[in-house]
Amino acid sequence: MNQIFLIGGLFFLSIGLVVFYHQIQALRWGKRSTRWPTTAGAIDSTSVQNLMSAGDITYRLKIGYRYTVNGVQYHSKRLEFGIQPDFWRKEEAAEAVSKYPIGSSVTVYYNPDNPKVAVLTTGVSSSSRIFGWFSCLVPVFLGALSIGIYLMEL
Repeated sequence: MNQIFLIGGLFFLSIGLVVFYHQIQALRWGKRSTRWPTTAGAIDSTSVQNLMSAGDITYRLKIGYRYTVNGVQYHSKRLEFGIQPDFWRKEEAAEAVSKYPIGSSVTVYYNPDNPKVAVLTTGVSSSSRIFGWFSCLVPVFLGALSIGIYLMEL
């Protein structure tokens, strides 16, 4: 029985560390993106994706855009670094996607070392930061708790 707490604790710690790594990467890329050059781009696809989780439906924006750097055309779907927000109401998602009508012009921030990497919004939103850290700390806490229980029962 004690082994379950150890295995579970190590499992949760592993998840927490992976999420922590991705959160740090998103923060680093978000910070770098604030210094990237810009180019003109155009929206070429928009949609609202329905996501089902634990019986609840949430909605996520899907925005595609094209842009040109040094005569080479690129396509991206990344709006920003970090966790892309979901909407609980379809009307909110529809309102958000209406800000990106197909064919409209947008400013694209691209990585000068790898122009395939681009975003429409630089930095990392505060909601993405909060959710990212929360998603990291919960599994680390559960892992440490489980390992602590294991060690107390030795």
